[in-house]
Amino acid sequence: MSFNPSQLVPLERAGTVYPTLTVIARWGKLDVHKAALITADFKQVSVAAPFKAEATTLTGDGWELHLNAGWKAVNGERKGDWRLVREND
Repeated sequence: MSFNPSQLVPLERAGTVYPTLTVIARWGKLDVHKAALITADFKQVSVAAPFKAEATTLTGDGWELHLNAGWKAVNGERKGDWRLVREND
């Protein structure tokens, strides 16, 4: 994870807003240029919806996600939420 620490905006209980951010994980790479919220436990990243999908790339207002092979986005628990899962799960 890379970001500018002087730009962070902590939100009580919700987590921290990162105006710019790059996250690289087993699911792929997320580049954020307009803001993302990361929960305090670092288990969830939220970006602006909606998004469009083309093959293994998802893009939205101010962000782009490149999925690694074997990963996909599926509907989350709430309407409008999405989560990343392995294709075989």
